[in-house]
Amino acid sequence: MFATDSIICGIIAATLFGGQACAEEKEPVAVLQLGGATAWNVPGGATLGPTASAEFEPIKGNLLIEAGITPFFDNSGRAEWDLTSYFVTPSSYQRK
Repeated sequence: MFATDSIICGIIAATLFGGQACAEEKEPVAVLQLGGATAWNVPGGATLGPTASAEFEPIKGNLLIEAGITPFFDNSGRAEWDLTSYFVTPSSYQRK
């Protein structure tokens, strides 16, 4: 019971006072994306599962990398893992 109360108090304190710790706003190092995904198999079965990915810019203004992972669960509970990665350069998403 004590651990749950202290966790809740910590979350509330971080929410209330977290924005006051830094006067200037900084750009995040990485962006974490969470969601859900579905897929339809050829025999007619559907699979679904959670998905998580992170994107970051190792070379500012020149390279954006996004990597993600999704475990698709079928009706029997087995997981099929899907890994994705994208490498994006400014020429592929900016028009001159």
